[in-house]
Parts: sequence; C-alpha cells; structure tokens
Amino acid sequence: MKKNRKKGWLRELNLTLPTGWGKLNADQVMRVAYYLSQRITEPEYLVRLGLEFAGLKPRGSQQRDGEIRYTYYHRCHGNVLLTAEQVASIAYALEWTTKDPEPMAAPNLDGYATPDSRMYGVTLEQFITADTAYGAYVRTQDALALRTFVVSLYTRRRGFDPDRLPREAARIARLPEYQMQAVLLWFSGAKRYLQKKYPYVFSTDETGAPVTPGDELMLGMLSSLNDGRIADNEKIRQADVHEVLYELNLKIKNSKKG
Repeated sequence: MKKNRKKGWLRELNLTLPTGWGKLNADQVMRVAYYLSQRITEPEYLVRLGLEFAGLKPRGSQQRDGEIRYTYYHRCHGNVLLTAEQVASIAYALEWTTKDPEPMAAPNLDGYATPDSRMYGVTLEQFITADTAYGAYVRTQDALALRTFVVSLYTRRRGFDPDRLPREAARIARLPEYQMQAVLLWFSGAKRYLQKKYPYVFSTDETGAPVTPGDELMLGMLSSLNDGRIADNEKIRQADVHEVLYELNLKIKNSKKG
C-alpha cells in the first residue's frame, strides 16, 4: 500500500544538512564538485547545492500576505512554502564548502577502484606521483596533469603501474571534468590529514603553508629510510604511504630531540 502523503502547504520544515567536509558521503562530494564547476556566483552555488542536499525541488513562487514565497516539493513532506530568508538560511548553512577542504569521503568514479578516504593502502610511489601531478595542475591548470593525478590514485584491475600512466590518463579523459575535480577536493582534504598526522615530514614555507615537492620528497624519504641500501628503494616505494610517513615522522622527531 502506498503511504499517505500530507496534502497542502507546510509552513515549517526541519531539515538536516551536512555540517562539515567529514559529514559528506561520496555522492555529496561529487555534487559539491559539480556545482563548483558551473561558473556561477557563490550565492547561486550555495542556493542550488543547499536545495539539493535538503531534498527540495523548485516549483515556482507565489505572493502571500504581500511577501513572495517560494514553493518546493519534498518527497517526504510534499509541498513546502519558504520565504527568501528561509532559502538563504539553507544556502548559507553550506558556506563551509567554499573554504579549504578537510578530510572527507573519497568520491566514486565509474570503472575505477575507489581508494581509502584516508589513503591507507595507497603506496608511497602512488602518493608521490599523485602529489607531483596535483602540484603541476594547481600551477598550470593543465588537463593532462589533472588526469595523471587522478589515475595515480584511481586504478583499474591491473592496479597502479607508472608505465601505463599515459595510457590511463588518455582513457580517463572520457569522464566529465567535474568528477576529476571531486578527486582534487578529496585529495586536498586527505593530504591535510596526512600533514596533521605526520607533522615532522611536511616542511612549511614562510607563511606556514606545507611544501612537499614530489621528486625531492621521494628522494628524501628513500635516503632516510634505506640506511644506504639502494636495493631497498623499490620495497620502500611499494610500501603503504602511512607506514613510510610514520617511520619517517618518528625518525625526524627523535633526531630533533637529540
């Protein structure tokens, strides 16, 4: 039997919206990236995102008691009538999405394995490759750098293979760019998580911003951990990035105590 739905207009509606990056699920991360890619004003972005996350579908507007009310449809509550102030409060409840990303769920890409949201299981080589491409994209906005960044972390059945990166980067070009931008959002938050978890590893510039040049970081990590045994370099490259960062963070911390 179909559930009876309330008829008429609701004047008040209790809504639950995400309160931070860590509260977003994978699909919501993708939607944030989608609306950020639309080249619309910040107020419009916040309104559209807020209404979607609130489950409200626009149905036009009407004038009541000398005031314009906006009509929406909610699948659980039926028709909803909101004032401009109420719409604005929904929108600006998500204003935090315009700030620097924090750790969040990794978005899903069709046909690719989704990495762990905190990058457990990601190898050191994957992380450094991705971070180098990430930095190149931030500096140049080059599409190839963006695609290389994504396929360093999102792999298909064969897993990560640096020799196949050009081919995989060409293949992933079929996906909408906003989906790759969603990976950028997630990585920015995940990297911030790593920086806080392993503070001795990541150097900072004069402003306090983290500086992690890819090639130099890789060489530094290998040199610090292989104890002069070059043969161990490949083993370290394939180690979980968290294992490497933990050992290196501890080593640097202890050296500073001495």
